[in-house]
Amino acid sequence: AMSLYRKSRTREYKKKYTDCIKAVETWQKRGVPWICHMLILMKAERSWLEGKLSVEEVSREFHDAIGMAARTGFVKDCALANERCALFYRSVGDDSWFRTHFRKAKQLYKEWGARVKVRLMSQSPLVTSSLTSNNSSADLGGFRNSTALRGRSRFEFRHS
Repeated sequence: AMSLYRKSRTREYKKKYTDCIKAVETWQKRGVPWICHMLILMKAERSWLEGKLSVEEVSREFHDAIGMAARTGFVKDCALANERCALFYRSVGDDSWFRTHFRKAKQLYKEWGARVKVRLMSQSPLVTSSLTSNNSSADLGGFRNSTALRGRSRFEFRHS
């Protein structure tokens, strides 16, 4: 709904994304444990969309969402948060942070097993030669350094 509102600026889509955020807030209040990072991400998206906060404040919200998703082990949601954060940085003209978060999103999507998404990201018109160079500091091959993997191990159920 937020993407559609960003394109059309119609009241209908604003109401839909507002209702979505309210629903997720209700779930969080009822104790649904796996929704907190998504609520933070949705609020960051809303802040970006509405433009009421500074770039630094919106950036902090995206980084909070990324951190929460990573700590709780939600690899795909951490990838999504990094991707959305990258697009935010691209929209404000910060190509350095765009590349950093785009690479991280691609790494996490690959870790999660979303091969088609990784391929589409590689073919995206947003990708510049610096993103596809071999000098990249992001290790796309493994997930030993993944914060999401470390978070996931904390929540594994172990039989005694």
